[in-house]
Amino acid sequence: MATSIYVYRDKGDYDTLYKGKSDAWTFQTPILDLYLKPKDKLWVITNTSTRPTSIDLSRTIVHFNNGQCFDWMDGDETLVEKEKIVYNPKNNNLEFFPRHLRKPLFSINVDKVVGGKPSKKLKIKFTHKYYDVTNNRINLFV
Repeated sequence: MATSIYVYRDKGDYDTLYKGKSDAWTFQTPILDLYLKPKDKLWVITNTSTRPTSIDLSRTIVHFNNGQCFDWMDGDETLVEKEKIVYNPKNNNLEFFPRHLRKPLFSINVDKVVGGKPSKKLKIKFTHKYYDVTNNRINLFV
């Protein structure tokens, strides 16, 4: 099953969807870091369990448990920092490292916008970013 990306307009919409489930680490685990690889790959690093799992590096979005991405790092990864991700409602994409008059370094389609689609580009708030392990979903807020 592929990883999906959900964008929420505010924390209230997220709380109503995950009502009673936010305490369990399988439903809401914080994302520690996001890395971009040069070949259009997004690495998502969480700290979910102590058990190592197999990693499928052929996918566009690669999920690393336990912060174990350092075994696969080559040095060409780019750490995604705050204010470097923008949601573009025109084409329903997340744009990583947006640039003026040029396309961003990496863009990926958003599966669902909860709370209504905004009318202009909005930056992603980096204070709240969660990974839903059960549904294989990245939850971000604008």
